[in-house]
Amino acid sequence: MSGRYTLLASAVALALAGQAHAELLITEYLEGSSNNKAVEISNLGSAPVELAEYRLALYANGLAIDKSPTATVTLQGTLAPGASLVLAHGSSNAEILAKAGVKSNALTFNGDDALVLWHGSEVADSVGQVGVDPGTAWVSGSVSTLDQTLRRKATVNQGRVDAAASFDPAAEFVAYPKDDASGLGCGGEGACSDVPPPSHLRLPGGQPHPDPGHSGQWRDQPPWC
Repeated sequence: MSGRYTLLASAVALALAGQAHAELLITEYLEGSSNNKAVEISNLGSAPVELAEYRLALYANGLAIDKSPTATVTLQGTLAPGASLVLAHGSSNAEILAKAGVKSNALTFNGDDALVLWHGSEVADSVGQVGVDPGTAWVSGSVSTLDQTLRRKATVNQGRVDAAASFDPAAEFVAYPKDDASGLGCGGEGACSDVPPPSHLRLPGGQPHPDPGHSGQWRDQPPWC
């Protein structure tokens, strides 16, 4: 019997280990001046992720999750393990646009709007509380979803899959000044290095994006495999 329980415990441990890290996570959120809006999505898994299975949805002004979202950004390509992809409003400033792999005017969120990263019909991650209008922003301590750049804490490796749950931004994010784009393009709490990364995103047909010679700011990106 003891051997049987040992095997069962091992199987459970392996299953839990496989769930220790989400695949895609929202690792940075920029809500800045005018149209300076950006979201960074990172692959925390150990295998490439097919982005066509995911979409980023905006739920504005307390819109319920069972309603059609205010706006949706669809994705394409394959994101390498450890790599990040930046989605930005098409009228963001030059620094933000230089780091953006996806430019979409659908990214019109303000501090009181919730964002949901969908994986098919399941929530992979979220920012804000869908179905609730907090007024101007979700705030805890000095961390706010309005007029700040928020970077996901390094200790967070699971997405907020209950998008309707209460949202405490300070529990999962570190705040940086308004319009700070120095960390876009590389998951983590700090600014990116100035070392050009290898190609991190493969578009349908095998085309890399950005170009291997891209001179954006990055941190510790693994080579494409």
